[in-house]
Formats: sequence, structure tokens, C-alpha cells
Amino acid sequence: ELPLANMAYARAPDFALKIGPWSFFCFCGAAEFREPEIEQLDDDRAFEPLERPCSLNNLPELGDEEQGQLEDALPNFSGEWLLVKAEGDWDSFLKEMDVGYMTRTMVQAMGYGVGVMTQIVEHQSNEMKVTLISPKGTSTSTIVINGAEQESVDPMDGKLVKVVPCWRGTALEVKSRWADTLKELPVNRRFLKGPQMIIESTTASGLVVKRVFESK
Repeated sequence: ELPLANMAYARAPDFALKIGPWSFFCFCGAAEFREPEIEQLDDDRAFEPLERPCSLNNLPELGDEEQGQLEDALPNFSGEWLLVKAEGDWDSFLKEMDVGYMTRTMVQAMGYGVGVMTQIVEHQSNEMKVTLISPKGTSTSTIVINGAEQESVDPMDGKLVKVVPCWRGTALEVKSRWADTLKELPVNRRFLKGPQMIIESTTASGLVVKRVFESK
């Protein structure tokens, strides 16, 4: 998902995100600081690699059955979805995205795509293909939900972007940036709420807008 596209993305898995809060608590949460005691290592232990308990490299591999159970617990966004509602201050959102006044006025006059914008989602395992159909035309983008940075295309203007899609609970979240300038773009989250699919976009300043889709 990209800022003006209806592709929502993900963020790093929960176990990876615990590194930040864990570090902050350990180093900043104590009431007083005490000089640590330094243990003298023998020659053999001195050259052992440091253990990183939160490293993704130390996670056990999942078997086929466990992998299947994990995938069953996550939502599948496959379907044909029509945009039925746009919530939030979209004009300020687009302004923060450096969209000019004339374009913002035109998009506002079109209701930000409500009733005319459709997403066709093909979601299988960790791959998701989204075809965006709007008055501007039809475009397609594909992502692999693996937590690794990858190149994609902004369906609205065809510019290359770098995205990092992964699961955050049952929401598919992505961090993205322009491939040429590396400027950070809004974080997008896609999740299901009853019969609706929600795409939530958050800018660097904390401004949040939402798009609500319903199955056609």
C-alpha cells in the first residue's frame, strides 16, 4: 500500500518489536545506576559470539502443520472491494504528502474515490496482488509479506517505492519510502472489521485517515 494507493502494508512481527521496549526498560527504567561487575573470561570463552536472544536468526523453523496453523489465524483479504467511506482530514493528509492545491481540490470533488474506487485482492499465503481500479485507470502491485524491504510501484503515479510488509497481529502493515529520494511515506495498515476491510494510513506527524471497503 502506498500513500495514495489502496495497498496497505505491514510492520515487523511482534517478537521483533519487543527489542525496543525491552532495551529502554533495561537501560532507562532503573531508579539508580550501578557500575556493572565485569566478569573475567578465559581465552576460549572470550571469542564466543554474543548471544542475541531477540534475534530473528535464533527463532526455530516452523513445521508444515505449525505454518498452516499460523496462516489460518491470519486474515485473508482476497475479494473485490468497493471503497464506501473515506474518514479523517484528507486535505491535510494530502498536503503533508506534498500534493498541490489543484490536485487536492480535484480529489476532494471526486469524494476521495468513494463509490468509484475498487480493489481486487488476490491473497495467497504470504503473497498479495492488488489491482486498483479507479477513474484514473487500472494498475497492479504485488508484495511478499516477509518483513524484508522490497521494491514496488505506486499505482497512482507509477513511481518506484521501497516497502517493508509484514504482520502486526492480525493487521497487515507496511512502512514505505520513495525509492529515489528515500523520503518516508505514511505507514499503512490493512485489517478486517466484520464484513469491512479497513485501510488506515498514518503520517509522520501522527495524522490518521481511513478508507473503508465493502465486498462487491
